[in-house]
Amino acid sequence: MLREIEILSSAKVNLCLNVEGKDDIGFHNLDSIVANVPIYDRIILTERNDSEKRLSYVSGESFMDDVSMRMVRLIDEAYGLPGVDIVIEKHIPVGAGLGGSSADAAGIARGLKALFNLGEIPNSLLISVGSDIPCMYYGGNTRMQGRGEKITPITLPSDLYVSLLVDRNILLHTGRVFKRYDEVGGETGNVDSFLKFLIPFNSLEKAAIDICPQASDLKELLERSGYGRVVMTGSGSAFLGFTPDNTAFQGISALVENEARNKGFLHYRFKISSGVKISKKKG
Repeated sequence: MLREIEILSSAKVNLCLNVEGKDDIGFHNLDSIVANVPIYDRIILTERNDSEKRLSYVSGESFMDDVSMRMVRLIDEAYGLPGVDIVIEKHIPVGAGLGGSSADAAGIARGLKALFNLGEIPNSLLISVGSDIPCMYYGGNTRMQGRGEKITPITLPSDLYVSLLVDRNILLHTGRVFKRYDEVGGETGNVDSFLKFLIPFNSLEKAAIDICPQASDLKELLERSGYGRVVMTGSGSAFLGFTPDNTAFQGISALVENEARNKGFLHYRFKISSGVKISKKKG
């Protein structure tokens, strides 16, 4: 009987993100606190009785230079995989800084590892596909440094109660945002300070809003509703507001929900636990 495994691969948010120059070959060095959040793509991997590797999406969509397929090819080159069918059911919004394509690639790596008993997939392979894939492969709350190759599990000072807003009409390309950052610069911050005081920042926010001023509407809605801590995630365009106070969260998030519904924004509400990993594998 052919084996099958199902993976729930989670989105991520950057609670803070500092760009710290470039390395010798031109890649931006980052220092960021990354948390997995309960928005999932569903991935089903099924063993085949031949050597073919096939990947498809439930929606029928396709992506140029698909990082998920690139992950399959690199793992196949490294381990010599049997045949496998991979089907991805997407729910993580794209072009929003939530790591959707990286989540799928990381989930595929975990799924292939489990399905074919491959052993641990090395960071060097993961990062060759995408900078944030190692932290999404391991999950939980992490500090991501360098190009993404240095991953350190961290504990936040408290649980965080979060509203995340997404405008489905805004799709920002990561490469374009970094290019604009090189032109206009952005905010700098200290990650160690964030881990003490939970004051968020994102060096890429200025560049993203310069490209798409409409993205600032999300930030303004969160601030207007009462969140004192608001930040863009990744290279945008989604924004999150958060508080360590669950009672305050109930009232603020209700205000956000009402206005977000009227404007057609997606609004996700959830808790980021201070140091507990969320579950990503089903079955």
